[in-house]
Amino acid sequence: MALAGGPRRPNWGIDDMWVLDYRNGDGGLNAYSTNLDTETGLPKFMFDESRAGYAALAFEEVWNQRVSMDQAYYLGPDTMIEFDPDREWREGDALPRRYLRTPEGSRSDITSKSKWEDGWWTVEMRRKMDTSHPDDKAFQEFRTYNLAFAFYTNGTGNRFHYITFPVKLGVGSPGNIQAARFDGEDPDWNSVPATELTAFYPGQASWQFITSDKHPGAPGVRSDKVACATCHTEEGLSQRAVGLELRSEWEAPRPWTWAAGLLGVFGIALGGIMLRRR
Repeated sequence: MALAGGPRRPNWGIDDMWVLDYRNGDGGLNAYSTNLDTETGLPKFMFDESRAGYAALAFEEVWNQRVSMDQAYYLGPDTMIEFDPDREWREGDALPRRYLRTPEGSRSDITSKSKWEDGWWTVEMRRKMDTSHPDDKAFQEFRTYNLAFAFYTNGTGNRFHYITFPVKLGVGSPGNIQAARFDGEDPDWNSVPATELTAFYPGQASWQFITSDKHPGAPGVRSDKVACATCHTEEGLSQRAVGLELRSEWEAPRPWTWAAGLLGVFGIALGGIMLRRR
């Protein structure tokens, strides 16, 4: 990780948000909006055919994931124009649900560059060490900060995502990830040590369960003395979390399963007796 203290370059923004009781956003204008005019029930924007080569995507191509990253697949200031309801639209024409726009205020603190190559996304994010906004954490030298990462896996806005255990970022101090100072506009990423993290599906476990007597680690959680990583590995926690998520599906029919099992045992035993009698 490299941290820059200089001015931020103009680029696409990343939605600057925080999660506590809900998925909350920083103050200002976010980097996207819904492409639906609620008054008319029609889209607000379509692709600019002179720049994108078409006015709409083909739904079949989108559904079968045949839209190339090299073509215009998003609506933004450089690819869209106002929607034309009088155009000769065809069955299967598809437009993105959201369009991109330039964020403003505290919500525009993070900018990004991304590249899709050989089946991998490479994403570079930038933010000032001190954004001067009260809803952002200010980074200072000779400090250590807690970080964790989460990302969606082809699920867009759905809940399914992967997460990592928290790690420590050292800014001139000890940490799992060491921030590296650089001069100039772009860092030499080849000289920045790489850090590999294991990401896993967290499942669904409520705070009520985590702090209840059903959870062996509840006393430590209630006293704020332990974290999940204290007792679990990434692999173990992912398996346990998925098991908890599925428990409601297999606990309900368990009595019927037991009854069927007992009938099966009795049936086998009875069959054995009858065979012996013969």
